[in-house]
Amino acid sequence: MRDLALEGALVSYKNNPDGTTSPYEINVTLMDALSKQDDDDDTRIRRFMLAHAILLAFPGVPAIYIQSILGSRNDNEGVKVAGHNRAINREKYALSFIEKALAGGDYLRQQIFNRLSALIQLRTRQPAFHPDNPLEILDGDNRLLIMRRYTPDRENGLLCLFNLSSKSVDASLPEAKKYRDIVEQRVIDGARPVTLAPWGYLWLKGQQA
Repeated sequence: MRDLALEGALVSYKNNPDGTTSPYEINVTLMDALSKQDDDDDTRIRRFMLAHAILLAFPGVPAIYIQSILGSRNDNEGVKVAGHNRAINREKYALSFIEKALAGGDYLRQQIFNRLSALIQLRTRQPAFHPDNPLEILDGDNRLLIMRRYTPDRENGLLCLFNLSSKSVDASLPEAKKYRDIVEQRVIDGARPVTLAPWGYLWLKGQQA
């Protein structure tokens, strides 16, 4: 909570019967919760997309807030106008503003909308990501989150790797076979370590021999 507040989040408090106060809500956009104020846009994009690649890979039905898919930052002016902290993540837009931003007038918004929309569409085409299909977490480097999602017949599974660190990490894949990275559409040789960029991720599908 302290770290988020230092980076611009607002903390709302409740009054306790004994006269003290306790924090009950952190008000912040997800974009600003995941990044530091002095990060550049490309760093923001990498961290934001990593978070959503993890969300979209887990079982269940993912929920993505409209301010997230629009790449919104904290609306501090809105807080001043509304007089309450929740306004920081409730900005309202004219349609013309959004159309201009997504057409290239706002690099951060355009990149987030295009990349996240594409990732959502890709997810819907993967049988392994059915909400009820099983998940297996694999052991590995503690800087990485590695998981498998399976279809019931185990024929269309996905191996997902996420680099949670700010440094490149080499990962050994569990099987020495060919994989296809379905996000970047490139072939990965499982016999060799694969390098994940800072905040990088891979959704890998095993290729038929």
